[in-house]
Amino acid sequence: MLCSRPLIGLFLSVLTCGSVTACAADCFCDLSLAAIRVLITDEDGTPVEGLEFSVNVERTGEQVVFPAEVPHEGWYPVITDVEQKYIDPSGEQLRFAATDGQRTVTAQYVVDMPGRCNCHVNKVSGPDTLVIH
Repeated sequence: MLCSRPLIGLFLSVLTCGSVTACAADCFCDLSLAAIRVLITDEDGTPVEGLEFSVNVERTGEQVVFPAEVPHEGWYPVITDVEQKYIDPSGEQLRFAATDGQRTVTAQYVVDMPGRCNCHVNKVSGPDTLVIH
């Protein structure tokens, strides 16, 4: 069984990275999807749905484009593993803004992708909940 070790390694790479080429040779990321989200409520604490929102990378001015994800029950995405391409693994400042046309709320976030393999986004700072006025 001279070939068993390379085959086992290949199998583990596919299980942990989703594909053999998705990870560096000595990095193994799990298939979980990290997401940084914010809950937006009104003054009474009721979640607010249907807001137009945007997230901009302060360093580049680039607007983060999310997949056709619809915010659910007042939760809005700040950044997820799907949008890793927008952020520097060592840290990035993001500006979140949401509006219903009359009321607006904004917040600053600092995010990074810690660890040698930079597998998942991580919130360094920023609010968990915002109140729209």
